[in-house]
Amino acid sequence: MRVLASTLCFLVVSLAGCSSQTITHVVAPSVETLNADQLREMLENDPDVVFVDVRSALEIQYDGTVEGFVHIPIEEFEQRYSEIPKDKTIIVACSMGARAGRGARILKEHGYERVYAVGMREYKAKGYPLIYPKLAD
Repeated sequence: MRVLASTLCFLVVSLAGCSSQTITHVVAPSVETLNADQLREMLENDPDVVFVDVRSALEIQYDGTVEGFVHIPIEEFEQRYSEIPKDKTIIVACSMGARAGRGARILKEHGYERVYAVGMREYKAKGYPLIYPKLAD
């Protein structure tokens, strides 16, 4: 039991220091990731982008998200992914990238082609524009 607890602690500490790109590649290696600068460029220049935030309502309220976002919590993603259009560029976002990688992988498995994952922590740290909506849980 101690070995398991020690291993879990090591993994949590190790992952906490990883970039969103690293974490996403561990969780979903077939999914392309974006860094904060790439995300900003896509949001500004690609009119076909659909930004899907898979974090909880509380996380979005406190940490912010981007204008025009679609909120589908990761817990509901498998049941609701069909709400996302297939003919657009899809960016799936969470805090660090792990949940976004899961969501993006689900989309890829269902035939979505232009799918990216991103962690919002770096985007926020760079001071890029965010909104802080009040969402119902």
